[in-house]
Amino acid sequence: MRGHGAPCEYCKREMRCDVAPDHPLRATKDHYIPKSRRLETDENIIVMACFTCNNLKGDRFPEQWDRFMARNPRWWEPRESRSKPAPVAATPPLPMAHSMYILKHGKKAYKQWVADGCQTPVRMRPLRPDEPLPIEYEDPKSQAAFEACYRTNRHNLRVPE
Repeated sequence: MRGHGAPCEYCKREMRCDVAPDHPLRATKDHYIPKSRRLETDENIIVMACFTCNNLKGDRFPEQWDRFMARNPRWWEPRESRSKPAPVAATPPLPMAHSMYILKHGKKAYKQWVADGCQTPVRMRPLRPDEPLPIEYEDPKSQAAFEACYRTNRHNLRVPE
C-alpha cells in the first residue's frame, strides 16, 4: 500500500492506509501545485500527504503552505504538549528601598545609584529641644561659640532619624 508508514510530505507524521477514510493520518495523494491554480507550464507533481494536511492545504501554493507551517509549528499536537519555552528563572523581588528609589527617581537614576553602591541618603529630622547638641569640638572655645550660636536656633540643626 502506497504511503503506509511513510512520513507525510508536510507534517512528517507517519501515515496509515488501513484506517477509516476520514482518519486524520490516512495517506492521500496531493497535488503539490493545486490543479485549480496550475498554469499549463507547471509540472503535475503528486506527493503523499496525510488526510488532515491535504484538507488544510486546500488550493494553497507551496509557499503559502510553508508560511502557514512556519506560523503554526506542530499544529497537530494538543496545545498542552507543544514545546514550551524554557521557564525563566524567577528573580527575587527587589528590596523595598530599591523599589521606592525607582518610583521616586526613575530607572536611569536607579541604575546609577546601584553602580554607586546603593548609598541611601540618611533621613534627617530637626533637633528636639530636650536633646543635647550633637556636635562636640575638642577646642573649648569652638564648642562655646557653637553652643552660643545655636542656643536659640536649635530647630535649624538636623540629626539622623
